[in-house]
Amino acid sequence: MGENILEFETEKGNKYVYDDSTGMVFPAKAKEGISNSDFYWGKFVQKWRREGIFKKDVVNVEITEEKIQEHLIANGNGFKHLILIITDNCNLRCKYCIFSENYKLHRGYSLESMDFTIAKKAVDYYLKNFDEVRRRNPERKPVIGFYGGEPLLNFDLIKEVVGYISNIGYKPFYNITTNGTLLLGEKLDFLVQNDFSISISLDGPKEEQDRNRVFSNGKGTFETVMKNIKEFKKKYPDYLKCGIVSVYDLKTDFQKCKNFFDQNQENLPPIIRIDPVKTQETSYYEQFTIEDVEKSKKQLEDLREKWVREILPGKEVLEYGGILFGVSYANLLIRPIGKTVRSSLMPYTGACIPGDKIAVRPNGIINICERISDNFPIGNVQTGLDYRLIKSYLENYISNICKNCDECPVSRLCSLCFSQCGGERNFEKQPSNICEIIKENKKKELSDLYTLLESNPELYSKLSTNYYRELINRFEWQEGLL
Repeated sequence: MGENILEFETEKGNKYVYDDSTGMVFPAKAKEGISNSDFYWGKFVQKWRREGIFKKDVVNVEITEEKIQEHLIANGNGFKHLILIITDNCNLRCKYCIFSENYKLHRGYSLESMDFTIAKKAVDYYLKNFDEVRRRNPERKPVIGFYGGEPLLNFDLIKEVVGYISNIGYKPFYNITTNGTLLLGEKLDFLVQNDFSISISLDGPKEEQDRNRVFSNGKGTFETVMKNIKEFKKKYPDYLKCGIVSVYDLKTDFQKCKNFFDQNQENLPPIIRIDPVKTQETSYYEQFTIEDVEKSKKQLEDLREKWVREILPGKEVLEYGGILFGVSYANLLIRPIGKTVRSSLMPYTGACIPGDKIAVRPNGIINICERISDNFPIGNVQTGLDYRLIKSYLENYISNICKNCDECPVSRLCSLCFSQCGGERNFEKQPSNICEIIKENKKKELSDLYTLLESNPELYSKLSTNYYRELINRFEWQEGLL
């Protein structure tokens, strides 16, 4: 039916076509639950594609330094977020951390920390450019985050930076990602008083948390983190700008994690994200067996089926299962339809334009983001962004990653980015068949989603509107990041 078509089938045997040119889904062949008139929709698309409508745009834009500057400054897209990586030091030795020996391309743990001289230059450079961007987008507010290592190990610098920004008359959104072990006393009071959005890492019950998230002496962190969260909730019961970030691997007991988070809704901040351990350029997964892989897949599928049974009657499920499965379904339903609005400098995948946000290392080097290795710097706080480097990275990424994206049947659903593809010197597909994996995953997600919708059509509005709105309301403290 065409190069940009993905066919999928529901459990009832009904067949659909996802058309990546438009982002639309059309019934193709029905066994049950679809009116006969819908059969012609697929033919409708094919007819108009022959007439030149619904054809996928083939983007072939010459990348220049001037166009990058225009995108970031003149078009108001850049400098959305300043991330200060204020220390490479950490009081934990989490086994899946990108600073660990499992990630050879990433920097390791060190005592290097940012000083106020570097931080001030980073803030001044960011705010100067932010003011330029705000002329085109007056509703924008600056967003400044503190990242590590464990950022609370450099708490004095956080206080100094916030005080400086206040003195020069700015009121940004502040956010911080912390392991939670130091979140108490003066540190907690300061973050709350300055309206920080606080993300706390917690993987689940004691056996899950302590399996990977340990102190440098190997002792588990569960008791310490839970004690600090309890004190946080007791001291500031009405403070809502706090959430849990959870990580899983192939040994995670998903049912135990679900039970833990669902049973502790009154005692814990809400879960805002559940991510797998990073799979690119790592030896971490070498410890697992084929049996571990199959057991993990079965657990996830069993949990998804339980979640489906809960959500089908209309029950609101926004905890562990909802974040693990519901968010991806909601994102599928609110996918872009019609003409896409991505920059012609990066027309495919989920990659940003370097400079959309800036991440500053303790030594003042500017990285594309906080998640990528140090092999791809884009400038420094002394001289600012290096547009020559940004141009070379865009060209490298498009050449190595996006070569066949114009023929891909799920290109507008793809979330690949620089941090997932950064190799030693070039951007690489990791693994080499990642595009096929993404395509099969999207096919399954679409099949699962439309199986749900056939059983309960009211879920469409619930997932695409009500459900997503509830998620946004819950996480409105992340304003500036959504």
